[in-house]
Amino acid sequence: MWYFKYRLHGVEKRLSLGQWPDVGLKEARALRDKARDLIRDGGDLAVERRKKKVEARQHASNTFRAVAEDFREAPERPL
Repeated sequence: MWYFKYRLHGVEKRLSLGQWPDVGLKEARALRDKARDLIRDGGDLAVERRKKKVEARQHASNTFRAVAEDFREAPERPL
C-alpha cells in the first residue's frame, strides 16, 4: 500500500494512494506530487475525496429508475 503523510493546520494526516501491484511507483509518485500541489494551494485531500464520493452517490441515485420508485412510493398529492 502506498501512503502519503502530510500535515495540515498542525494535524498529521495520511492519504492512501493505492495498493502496490495495482499502482506502480511512478504512478504513486505522480499522485503524491498532485497531492502536494493541492496542499500547497490550501486544499484538503480528505475533503476533496469526500466531495467526490458524495457526488458519485448523488449521480448514481439520480437515475430514471430511482426517481420513478420515489414517485411511486410518495403519498398521493392533490394537484
